[in-house]
Amino acid sequence: MRSILSGVAVSQLLPYKTGEYLGRLMFVKEQHRLNAGLLSVIGSYSQLLITLLFGLFSFLYLQPIEVSNILMVFMMLAISLALVFYFLIPNSRFKILNAFLSNGLIDKLRQAVSLTSPQILLKVMIISILRYGSFLLPYSLLAWHFELSMQATLLHHMMAVSCIFFIQSVAPNFILTDVAIRLTIPVMVFSFGNSVITGLEYVPGLLVYIFNVAIPMLIGAFLIMFAKYKQV
Repeated sequence: MRSILSGVAVSQLLPYKTGEYLGRLMFVKEQHRLNAGLLSVIGSYSQLLITLLFGLFSFLYLQPIEVSNILMVFMMLAISLALVFYFLIPNSRFKILNAFLSNGLIDKLRQAVSLTSPQILLKVMIISILRYGSFLLPYSLLAWHFELSMQATLLHHMMAVSCIFFIQSVAPNFILTDVAIRLTIPVMVFSFGNSVITGLEYVPGLLVYIFNVAIPMLIGAFLIMFAKYKQV
């Protein structure tokens, strides 16, 4: 838990939350850092795939932004290939990296990948779906309560929130832009087809950000500054 919370704190410093892995590895022994780092990337990769899969479906249905059909087809193909690659990870041999990395590092990468299997990756993806739901449902219930969309159904609000997560995932964000992105994109999605902006569009995103990001980030920063590293 210390490792994860520290990762949340550091994640806001670099675009696309790439700093999250640096924060997590602070509490990992040096000999385990490569394995822990690679497995952490795989877990985040699974979560990103779920966000993109559900989000793209919602985006195609709602279409809050006009996007060319060619771009949509390209995105569908890219996500499909990424999903196939995810389940091919246990069979990765990193041959393409031979020209860039030493044989010793490639062997360590292969050793880390050998810790995974298609069954484990499937379990990780199921957990990612559950985690996605834990973010999606509270946000959707808040949006539904405030009637942010012209469509009154909870399902429509869930698709709108899924669309919001999708756009937030593909937009570059770090600590200076993260709050702005989290606040402006919901307004854009919920106000689509409705010229009236009440200001309530900011509320669900802000509450979810406070509880899911800001508070864990502060706890993680506190752990980094004052706690002794307990490497495992």
